Amino acid sequence: MPFRKDYRSWILDVRKKSKIQNLTSKIFKAKQGFTLIELMITITLIAVLSSVGYFNYKSAQQRGRDLRRKQDFSLIKSALLSYYQDNGLYPATCSASGCAADGTTTWIPGIGGTSYARQLPNDPQGTNGNCTAGGGYCYMAPADQSSFTLWTTLENTSDAQRYNGNDATCTQTPPTGSTFNYCMESPK
Repeated sequence: MPFRKDYRSWILDVRKKSKIQNLTSKIFKAKQGFTLIELMITITLIAVLSSVGYFNYKSAQQRGRDLRRKQDFSLIKSALLSYYQDNGLYPATCSASGCAADGTTTWIPGIGGTSYARQLPNDPQGTNGNCTAGGGYCYMAPADQSSFTLWTTLENTSDAQRYNGNDATCTQTPPTGSTFNYCMESPK
């Protein structure tokens, strides 16, 4: 026993002090770190949670960009309808020599930089006006300028409004060789 009774109180027996120190040092050495299994489980859990968080974040970014594209198309459609009310027809489709395809100038002639729209919106990830490559925004009007179709590419593959080639959302088909999968047309 490390303590002994001395008259009315207990005192530490100096002769047994080294045994106490040995016992406490063994207890502390046994609880100083994690085992390899505990570390592997912790690292695995962190990796799984990180990957789930990354994919949710990436999906939220795609949905956000797609929402912006749809809002941009609503603004463009309003500008085109105002243009139609004033002129009786929609703007002609850009030709390769008539409009810049880089989005720095208007990609719909007669709309950007006017009272219809101060500035045409740009796609969050693409260049506008390049209707053959896909990506960005594309404006198309038939030769008689009686209607229009706006095209873009939505990133979210589960979006219900994506054009799949056989639905009734658009009467026109996307430009040949493009990857467009969302459209908005003029009212009939």
